[in-house]
Amino acid sequence: MGKPLVGTDGNRIVTYLLNPETNLNEITIYDYVTHSKTYLGGINGFSDFSKSSPWGMSEDGTTIVGLGWYNTMVGQAIKWTAEDGIVSLTTNNNDSSRANSISNDKSVIAGWQDTPFGFRQGAVWKNGTQILLTDQDGLEVNEAGEVSGNGEYVIGLSSTYPYIWNEQTGITYIDHPSAGNFFRGGATGISFDGSKVVGYYRG
Repeated sequence: MGKPLVGTDGNRIVTYLLNPETNLNEITIYDYVTHSKTYLGGINGFSDFSKSSPWGMSEDGTTIVGLGWYNTMVGQAIKWTAEDGIVSLTTNNNDSSRANSISNDKSVIAGWQDTPFGFRQGAVWKNGTQILLTDQDGLEVNEAGEVSGNGEYVIGLSSTYPYIWNEQTGITYIDHPSAGNFFRGGATGISFDGSKVVGYYRG
């Protein structure tokens, strides 16, 4: 589960490993220099032998975001730092959420929040406050996958189109002449300043 992540110096590797003391899989920091592992645990619960999983990390490797299990049915967006350990980013204990990416200054986190109907709505946590993403027509958009390094832009996918979100301008869709129910797309990568976005369209 999650993503293997590497800090800019190449020495801190974050991954998803089995903790032999608990027999649960969780976010783990592997130090490439000392070959040591640090298991980070999770929040309240676990599900299918999983306690937490990593999905994003700050450029300097000091902050990790991802998912921690609140109970066997609900996962929550989480953030880890050495100072505070793992903390939940959501106050809603009934619907799942996940943090996928974090800006370089650690002020903006992108991910998703389940609605009561199970739709993964795009979500941004700015300085700890959650913003649920909708377009100019008030329609919910799907999960946000990445945030630009400067924290100003977030990318993701809607039901059909890739999108870019900015707090001032809202949602901007990346259109394609063949876009439709049978040809859909998503945005998967963004430059530091948000000026370039890569992604896909596919049948």
